[in-house]
Amino acid sequence: MPSLLQPPLLTRLLAAERILIAGAGGGFDVYAGLPIALALREAGKEVHLANLSFSHLHGLDAEVWLEPEVARIRPDTRSAEPYFPERTLARWLRLHGMPDTVWAFASVGVQPLRAAYRALTAHLGIDAILLVDGGTDILMRGDEAGLGTPEEDMASLGAVAGLTEVPERLVACLGYGVDAYHGVNHTLVLENLAALDRAGGYLGAFSVPRDSREGALYLDAVEHARTAFPEHPSIVQGSVAAALRGEFGDVRFTERTRHSELFVNPLMTLYFAVTVEALAARHLYLDRIERTHLTRQISTAVEEFRDTLPRHRPPRMFPH
Repeated sequence: MPSLLQPPLLTRLLAAERILIAGAGGGFDVYAGLPIALALREAGKEVHLANLSFSHLHGLDAEVWLEPEVARIRPDTRSAEPYFPERTLARWLRLHGMPDTVWAFASVGVQPLRAAYRALTAHLGIDAILLVDGGTDILMRGDEAGLGTPEEDMASLGAVAGLTEVPERLVACLGYGVDAYHGVNHTLVLENLAALDRAGGYLGAFSVPRDSREGALYLDAVEHARTAFPEHPSIVQGSVAAALRGEFGDVRFTERTRHSELFVNPLMTLYFAVTVEALAARHLYLDRIERTHLTRQISTAVEEFRDTLPRHRPPRMFPH
């Protein structure tokens, strides 16, 4: 039975022994799982990190490949790609004397991505997967007025939803509000969470304390990544980090946001957690992308599904 003294997400993860924490939406999403990964490792759990990669992985040396579409990235992995968040995180982990492998999944459709997940989870003996999303657009079911950037998130959700051999499959979102930049209405996010709660799939919310070891190390990792990519820092992780430092409003931490107005606030430091099973069950077009092999096929399927809807759920103003 859940206890007020421990968030249900952590209760479930602490019951596992070998956990894979994977960024669902590409880019720096894996960083959103770093505080949880650090806390679980401190509790004695074996934790592995992975990320859906936006880098061009197929130029990597042959020896890094576990199977097609999944590569083992180390601090010294050779790549001509200047933008390589997985290697940057691996280098940060080594700086702190931590296990420094970050697994990278190619950005592909559901079928090859599921095969890659299956190969990796079998190789590592994984008994729990936590998909992490920087932002909350993975919670969009498909009929909302704006979906954010759904392709990679839905590839990850669809892939992991089919891994029924893994006992525990969960989703955590960090960075509530940041997807407004991509058209997500966050009142609809709350409506979706309420529906997931009624279905028994919502695992509550909890925040990252700034003065915790995990909070301090997360801030350090985000700053390390910003220094590595000064021309292309993560807006999502930068916003969460600013909120964690207690900043508020239109905070400027990169020129990338100079033409938009941010609303950095304490809600961005909250994890919202759900089960993969409940999220997939309520989704409206996940079945349409089941047979995809390429990301662009997901984009087409989303557009075709949206064209069949008589209306989209309209944005709602947050009333308070």
